[in-house]
Amino acid sequence: MTIRIAVDPDTGNITYAPSVTHVRRGDSISWRANGHFAIMFRDGTPADHVGIQSGPEQDSAPLVLRKDTPLGHYHYQVAVAVETPGGLRVFLDAGCPDIIVD
Repeated sequence: MTIRIAVDPDTGNITYAPSVTHVRRGDSISWRANGHFAIMFRDGTPADHVGIQSGPEQDSAPLVLRKDTPLGHYHYQVAVAVETPGGLRVFLDAGCPDIIVD
């Protein structure tokens, strides 16, 4: 599964597709954004590491959920750097997206 992140550099609006991600233990997730990006899980991670990063329009390395991941919600933070006519801008979503392991 790939989660698409899109930042509107004019408004700073960040959207996710899908906006809520339902997965099962052992599944893998990648992210793709319209700029360089980094993701960090808050309050626990469903995998063996807490962060992912990648370049613009490239899938990140897959995050593979542990087979013993506790069921529940895993919130993550997103930072995306987008090139604009005025220069590089960094946008941050520190508390919205989540992954639900069920």
